[in-house]
Amino acid sequence: AHDPMANGRYLGMLRVLTGYDTEDYFPKWKNVQTQVLDYLNVKYVVTPPRADLGDPERYALVYEGRDGRIFENTTVLPRFYSTPNVILEFKNDRYLGLLQKHHDWAGTALLKSLPVKSDQERTDLLAPRSKAAPAAKLHIMSATDIDYHMLVLAPRYSMVVSSIPFWPGWKVVSNGAAIEPIHVNGAFMGFVVPPGRNDIHVWYSPLTFWGGLWVAIATAVGLALSSFAPRRGEKVPRSGG
Repeated sequence: AHDPMANGRYLGMLRVLTGYDTEDYFPKWKNVQTQVLDYLNVKYVVTPPRADLGDPERYALVYEGRDGRIFENTTVLPRFYSTPNVILEFKNDRYLGLLQKHHDWAGTALLKSLPVKSDQERTDLLAPRSKAAPAAKLHIMSATDIDYHMLVLAPRYSMVVSSIPFWPGWKVVSNGAAIEPIHVNGAFMGFVVPPGRNDIHVWYSPLTFWGGLWVAIATAVGLALSSFAPRRGEKVPRSGG
Protein backbone atom coordinates (compact mmCIF):
# COMPACT_ATOMS: atom_id res chain seq x y z
CA ALA A 1 0.00 0.00 0.00
CA HIS A 2 3.03 2.31 0.30
CA ASP A 3 4.38 1.73 -3.19
CA PRO A 4 3.80 4.82 -5.36
CA MET A 5 2.85 2.39 -8.15
CA ALA A 6 0.40 0.41 -6.01
CA ASN A 7 -2.46 -1.44 -7.73
CA GLY A 8 -5.61 0.70 -7.50
CA ARG A 9 -7.98 -2.29 -7.54
CA TYR A 10 -6.05 -3.91 -4.73
CA LEU A 11 -6.09 -0.78 -2.57
CA GLY A 12 -9.80 -0.34 -3.23
CA MET A 13 -10.48 -3.91 -2.14
CA LEU A 14 -8.55 -3.38 1.10
CA ARG A 15 -10.56 -0.25 1.88
CA VAL A 16 -13.96 -1.74 1.08
CA LEU A 17 -13.57 -5.23 2.56
CA THR A 18 -11.36 -4.62 5.59
CA GLY A 19 -11.47 -0.91 6.43
CA TYR A 20 -7.71 -0.59 5.88
CA ASP A 21 -6.72 3.08 5.71
CA THR A 22 -4.59 3.30 2.56
CA GLU A 23 -4.29 7.09 2.98
CA ASP A 24 -2.33 6.73 6.21
CA TYR A 25 1.42 6.67 5.56
CA PHE A 26 2.03 4.40 8.59
CA PRO A 27 -1.20 2.38 8.82
CA LYS A 28 -1.65 -0.62 11.11
CA TRP A 29 -3.91 -3.53 10.28
CA LYS A 30 -6.78 -3.49 12.77
CA ASN A 31 -9.32 -5.98 11.42
CA VAL A 32 -7.86 -9.36 12.38
CA GLN A 33 -11.28 -11.02 12.35
CA THR A 34 -11.69 -10.73 8.57
CA GLN A 35 -11.14 -13.88 6.54
CA VAL A 36 -9.58 -11.72 3.84
CA LEU A 37 -6.32 -12.29 5.72
CA ASP A 38 -6.61 -16.01 4.93
CA TYR A 39 -7.06 -15.25 1.26
CA LEU A 40 -4.18 -12.77 1.20
CA ASN A 41 -1.85 -15.58 2.31
CA VAL A 42 -1.07 -13.91 5.64
CA LYS A 43 0.47 -16.63 7.80
CA TYR A 44 1.74 -14.52 10.71
CA VAL A 45 0.42 -11.48 12.59
CA VAL A 46 2.81 -9.31 14.64
CA THR A 47 1.26 -7.39 17.55
CA PRO A 48 2.36 -5.19 20.47
CA PRO A 49 3.09 -6.95 23.81
CA ARG A 50 0.13 -8.59 25.58
CA ALA A 51 -2.17 -8.17 22.56
CA ASP A 52 -5.05 -10.66 22.32
CA LEU A 53 -6.50 -11.52 18.89
CA GLY A 54 -9.52 -13.15 20.49
CA ASP A 55 -9.55 -16.41 18.50
CA PRO A 56 -7.01 -18.94 19.88
CA GLU A 57 -8.22 -21.67 17.52
CA ARG A 58 -7.39 -19.55 14.50
CA TYR A 59 -4.39 -17.62 15.85
CA ALA A 60 -1.77 -19.70 17.66
CA LEU A 61 0.78 -17.79 19.76
CA VAL A 62 4.25 -18.77 18.52
CA TYR A 63 6.36 -16.00 20.09
CA GLU A 64 6.07 -13.69 23.08
CA GLY A 65 8.60 -11.16 24.34
CA ARG A 66 9.02 -7.62 25.60
CA ASP A 67 9.08 -6.46 21.97
CA GLY A 68 5.70 -7.97 21.08
CA ARG A 69 3.88 -11.12 20.07
CA ILE A 70 3.69 -13.23 16.89
CA PHE A 71 0.61 -15.30 16.09
CA GLU A 72 0.40 -17.98 13.40
CA ASN A 73 -2.75 -17.94 11.27
CA THR A 74 -3.80 -21.60 11.14
CA THR A 75 -6.53 -21.04 8.51
CA VAL A 76 -4.29 -19.33 5.93
CA LEU A 77 -4.81 -20.28 2.29
CA PRO A 78 -1.94 -21.02 -0.12
CA ARG A 79 -0.79 -18.56 -2.78
CA PHE A 80 -2.58 -20.65 -5.47
CA TYR A 81 -5.47 -23.07 -4.96
CA SER A 82 -8.44 -24.48 -6.83
CA THR A 83 -12.02 -23.49 -5.93
CA PRO A 84 -14.87 -25.95 -6.58
CA ASN A 85 -17.44 -23.19 -7.08
CA VAL A 86 -17.60 -20.15 -9.36
CA ILE A 87 -20.15 -17.33 -9.19
CA LEU A 88 -20.47 -15.10 -12.25
CA GLU A 89 -22.13 -11.69 -11.84
CA PHE A 90 -22.02 -9.11 -14.65
CA LYS A 91 -23.58 -6.12 -12.86
CA ASN A 92 -21.15 -3.92 -10.93
CA ASP A 93 -23.38 -3.14 -7.94
CA ARG A 94 -24.38 -6.76 -7.41
CA TYR A 95 -20.80 -7.91 -7.85
CA LEU A 96 -19.57 -5.42 -5.24
CA GLY A 97 -22.29 -6.60 -2.88
CA LEU A 98 -21.16 -10.20 -3.30
CA LEU A 99 -17.57 -9.20 -2.56
CA GLN A 100 -18.55 -7.30 0.59
CA LYS A 101 -20.44 -10.32 1.94
CA HIS A 102 -17.96 -12.92 0.71
CA HIS A 103 -16.54 -15.30 3.32
CA ASP A 104 -16.00 -18.57 1.49
CA TRP A 105 -12.66 -17.64 -0.11
CA ALA A 106 -11.51 -21.26 -0.08
CA GLY A 107 -14.58 -22.68 -1.80
CA THR A 108 -15.91 -19.98 -4.14
CA ALA A 109 -14.45 -17.57 -6.69
CA LEU A 110 -16.31 -14.41 -7.75
CA LEU A 111 -16.04 -13.25 -11.37
CA LYS A 112 -17.47 -10.43 -13.48
CA SER A 113 -16.54 -12.10 -16.77
CA LEU A 114 -15.68 -15.63 -17.77
CA PRO A 115 -14.44 -16.28 -21.32
CA VAL A 116 -14.91 -19.94 -22.21
CA LYS A 117 -14.09 -21.99 -25.28
CA SER A 118 -16.87 -24.58 -25.06
CA ASP A 119 -20.23 -25.33 -23.46
CA GLN A 120 -18.55 -28.09 -21.47
CA GLU A 121 -16.15 -25.60 -19.92
CA ARG A 122 -19.03 -23.28 -18.99
CA THR A 123 -20.99 -26.14 -17.44
CA ASP A 124 -18.02 -27.51 -15.50
CA LEU A 125 -17.28 -24.12 -13.98
CA LEU A 126 -20.76 -22.74 -13.28
CA ALA A 127 -23.10 -25.69 -12.75
CA PRO A 128 -23.84 -26.50 -9.09
CA ARG A 129 -22.45 -29.79 -7.83
CA SER A 130 -22.63 -31.83 -4.66
CA LYS A 131 -20.02 -31.59 -1.93
CA ALA A 132 -19.11 -35.19 -2.65
CA ALA A 133 -18.05 -34.40 -6.23
CA PRO A 134 -14.29 -34.90 -6.79
CA ALA A 135 -12.29 -31.67 -6.64
CA ALA A 136 -9.13 -30.57 -8.40
CA LYS A 137 -5.90 -31.07 -6.48
CA LEU A 138 -3.15 -28.44 -6.69
CA HIS A 139 0.42 -28.87 -5.50
CA ILE A 140 2.88 -25.96 -5.57
CA MET A 141 6.21 -27.52 -6.56
CA SER A 142 8.40 -24.40 -6.33
CA ALA A 143 7.87 -20.71 -5.75
CA THR A 144 9.63 -17.38 -5.77
CA ASP A 145 8.17 -13.86 -5.73
CA ILE A 146 7.74 -13.85 -9.51
CA ASP A 147 7.91 -17.50 -10.58
CA TYR A 148 5.72 -20.46 -9.63
CA HIS A 149 5.60 -24.09 -10.75
CA MET A 150 2.63 -26.22 -9.77
CA LEU A 151 0.82 -29.42 -10.64
CA VAL A 152 -2.98 -29.44 -10.99
CA LEU A 153 -4.91 -32.72 -11.27
CA ALA A 154 -8.37 -31.69 -12.46
CA PRO A 155 -11.40 -34.01 -12.85
CA ARG A 156 -13.09 -31.32 -14.99
CA TYR A 157 -12.46 -27.75 -16.11
CA SER A 158 -11.45 -26.07 -12.85
CA MET A 159 -10.83 -22.56 -11.57
CA VAL A 160 -7.48 -21.72 -9.98
CA VAL A 161 -7.33 -18.50 -7.96
CA SER A 162 -4.39 -16.70 -6.38
CA SER A 163 -3.70 -13.90 -3.92
CA ILE A 164 -1.54 -12.15 -6.52
CA PRO A 165 -3.09 -8.85 -7.68
CA PHE A 166 -3.97 -8.87 -11.38
CA TRP A 167 -1.30 -6.91 -13.21
CA PRO A 168 -0.15 -6.88 -16.85
CA GLY A 169 2.92 -9.02 -17.35
CA TRP A 170 1.88 -12.22 -15.60
CA LYS A 171 2.14 -15.28 -17.88
CA VAL A 172 0.51 -18.69 -17.43
CA VAL A 173 1.45 -21.85 -19.35
CA SER A 174 -0.13 -25.29 -18.93
CA ASN A 175 1.59 -28.28 -20.52
CA GLY A 176 3.40 -25.89 -22.87
CA ALA A 177 0.25 -24.04 -24.00
CA ALA A 178 -0.45 -20.43 -22.99
CA ILE A 179 -3.47 -19.73 -20.75
CA GLU A 180 -5.02 -16.28 -20.48
CA PRO A 181 -5.11 -14.96 -16.88
CA ILE A 182 -8.49 -13.63 -15.73
CA HIS A 183 -9.73 -11.28 -12.98
CA VAL A 184 -11.06 -13.09 -9.91
CA ASN A 185 -12.33 -11.87 -6.54
CA GLY A 186 -12.26 -8.23 -7.52
CA ALA A 187 -8.57 -7.54 -7.93
CA PHE A 188 -6.69 -10.81 -8.28
CA MET A 189 -5.35 -13.20 -10.86
CA GLY A 190 -6.80 -16.58 -11.70
CA PHE A 191 -7.01 -18.99 -14.61
CA VAL A 192 -8.90 -22.05 -15.80
CA VAL A 193 -7.25 -25.44 -16.30
CA PRO A 194 -8.68 -28.23 -18.50
CA PRO A 195 -9.40 -31.75 -17.23
CA GLY A 196 -6.42 -33.98 -16.60
CA ARG A 197 -2.84 -33.44 -15.49
CA ASN A 198 -1.68 -29.84 -15.84
CA ASP A 199 1.95 -28.83 -15.36
CA ILE A 200 1.60 -25.11 -14.71
CA HIS A 201 4.23 -22.39 -14.92
CA VAL A 202 3.28 -18.89 -13.78
CA TRP A 203 5.80 -16.07 -13.97
CA TYR A 204 6.06 -12.30 -14.21
CA SER A 205 7.61 -10.90 -17.39
CA PRO A 206 6.23 -7.46 -18.34
CA LEU A 207 6.83 -6.07 -21.82
CA THR A 208 7.90 -2.78 -20.26
CA PHE A 209 10.87 -4.50 -18.63
CA TRP A 210 12.06 -6.16 -21.83
CA GLY A 211 11.43 -3.01 -23.85
CA GLY A 212 13.51 -0.99 -21.41
CA LEU A 213 16.22 -3.65 -21.44
CA TRP A 214 16.54 -3.63 -25.23
CA VAL A 215 16.58 0.17 -25.31
CA ALA A 216 19.36 0.15 -22.73
CA ILE A 217 21.34 -2.42 -24.73
CA ALA A 218 20.86 -0.48 -27.97
CA THR A 219 21.98 2.72 -26.23
CA ALA A 220 25.09 1.02 -24.83
CA VAL A 221 25.96 -0.41 -28.26
CA GLY A 222 25.42 2.99 -29.89
CA LEU A 223 27.70 4.71 -27.37
CA ALA A 224 30.36 2.04 -27.86
CA LEU A 225 30.28 2.44 -31.66
CA SER A 226 30.35 6.22 -31.44
CA SER A 227 33.65 6.07 -29.57
CA PHE A 228 35.26 4.54 -32.66
CA ALA A 229 33.75 6.99 -35.16
CA PRO A 230 36.03 9.83 -36.38
CA ARG A 231 35.36 13.26 -34.90
CA ARG A 232 34.39 16.14 -37.15
CA GLY A 233 37.45 17.47 -39.02
CA GLU A 234 39.54 14.45 -38.13
CA LYS A 235 41.21 12.67 -41.06
CA VAL A 236 40.80 8.94 -41.32
CA PRO A 237 44.21 7.23 -41.82
CA ARG A 238 44.54 5.26 -45.02
CA SER A 239 46.07 1.83 -45.20
CA GLY A 240 48.69 0.80 -47.80
CA GLY A 241 51.89 2.45 -49.25
